[in-house]
Amino acid sequence: MLMPREKTAEKKIPTDEVSLNKSYLIIVESIREGLEEAAEECKHQFRWDRWNCPVTSTNIVSKSRQSQATREVAFLQSVSAAGIMYSVTESCNRADNALCSCGDGGKFHYGHDTLHWKWGGCSHNVQFGEKVSRLYLGTGKASADISNALKSHNERAGHKTVKHTMKTTCKCHGVTGSCQMRTCWKHMSNFRLIGDKLRKKFKRAKDLRHMRGFMPYTNKVRHPKLTKISKDDLVHFEDSPLYCETDNASGYLGTLGRECLKLEKGANKSSMSKFERHSCRRLCNECGHRVGRHLVREEYDCDCEFRWCCSVQCRRCTRDVTRYYCK
Repeated sequence: MLMPREKTAEKKIPTDEVSLNKSYLIIVESIREGLEEAAEECKHQFRWDRWNCPVTSTNIVSKSRQSQATREVAFLQSVSAAGIMYSVTESCNRADNALCSCGDGGKFHYGHDTLHWKWGGCSHNVQFGEKVSRLYLGTGKASADISNALKSHNERAGHKTVKHTMKTTCKCHGVTGSCQMRTCWKHMSNFRLIGDKLRKKFKRAKDLRHMRGFMPYTNKVRHPKLTKISKDDLVHFEDSPLYCETDNASGYLGTLGRECLKLEKGANKSSMSKFERHSCRRLCNECGHRVGRHLVREEYDCDCEFRWCCSVQCRRCTRDVTRYYCK
């Protein structure tokens, strides 16, 4: 028999200022951590691109509000929104955060395998995380400016990516582990997976100049089939520059001196993706630079042994590694 759903006990918001102020500080700190995670993820996703995400946690929001409506700015908008939502949502699971608690798991489900299960545990409260992210970034404010409309659209796409990548985890109950009953809860995926999804959206971002998709005097982009724009898509309406030369206004330093990857002779092609193997051509040759090389001596763990109990001991060895760069 399907067990009734257990409602997560709501936290009572304390009336004393100390507890409330502490909770507000937790949210503020979560926003800062979310922007840090967003900036680091952006750098990881674009580490072998000409544009290598030259942002920090302190300027990623201001750069995402630039007048340029390029694909790169669209990515900054979506990853910033996702980062804040992700970090604030995680903070709701803290016992000392009185402003939010566990979220709802979802609707009942009766499995085809005849096993009964219910929502329980502590699902991530993504609704609260999204609300804080929207308030902080100003997502959804009505505007006659197409740049602001696209900003809100891309931020919503970031929020949706967090929700669409959530996973369900279950715990079995029953006599001698028979798993006659399962308690399940929903939690967010690793932020790297969210970054990977947003990078794919970046590659297929929609250019609004080729379709009629903007609704003037609103904060939304139209979504009929005619426009072929999904609410999950990233959108832009300006071409990206080549990103070969230094641009002091945006803080971009160009590709001169940037490291790139090159497959050594005899190395297995599967050790690098095609995109990585072509990074020297993309960063150096196509920008008018030559590819330089230099040897670097680096340390690494070697001759590792397992010691009872319970540690692994390694020696520190050195090796010469060839690095490639644009000159």
